[in-house]
Amino acid sequence: MPTQSLHIFTPAGPATKWETTSAPLWQKEQYWGKFNLSVPGFFKMGNGLTFQWFFAQTLASNGDAGTLINYPIAFDNTVLTLQGTDGGSGAHTIGVNSVDRFQCRVWGRFPSTGALIDSTIRVFAIGY
Repeated sequence: MPTQSLHIFTPAGPATKWETTSAPLWQKEQYWGKFNLSVPGFFKMGNGLTFQWFFAQTLASNGDAGTLINYPIAFDNTVLTLQGTDGGSGAHTIGVNSVDRFQCRVWGRFPSTGALIDSTIRVFAIGY
């Protein structure tokens, strides 16, 4: 395997140090933790960092408050980032917002009018 150059930033300031290693680009982590690769699914690393993905269904009848969705598994401490894309037919404008480590809110709108509409959203969340 080719060697990889690592650019390491020291915590003491902007000084950098270049090192070369013969380690392969992808290494198997020793502590993979738990994972479920289906949908909904998650991957929890040994250090607690958790990745989740799932579909969420927005309901226009919930209005501007959005539709409250439970994460497939609760995060241990907090949500770091939450992202969503339209996952159904059409091209809806969507919104996602983390509420806490247990839930998020989702919205779907019709692009040309801004009216709330039932939508399917693919959600990806990272937390620990």
